[in-house]
Amino acid sequence: MKLSSILVANRAEIAIRIVRACGDLGLSATTVYSEDDTESLHCRMGDVSHALKGSGPSAYLDGNALIEAALSHGCDAIHPG
Repeated sequence: MKLSSILVANRAEIAIRIVRACGDLGLSATTVYSEDDTESLHCRMGDVSHALKGSGPSAYLDGNALIEAALSHGCDAIHPG
């Protein structure tokens, strides 16, 4: 299976590094963000950005929401960061 799109299930500097690596590899990156991270750089760096419900780290730990986001954006894989 060849990957073309990755959901980056993290935030801030870690997500930024993963998005850059995806770009270097020719992969599309979908980022996610919590309600209190709407202005974070990682949101703007992804090819697509998806809002999560909740705030803080707990929003990024909702496995069902991350899988739903990945499926809705056609991602081939999820990178947990």
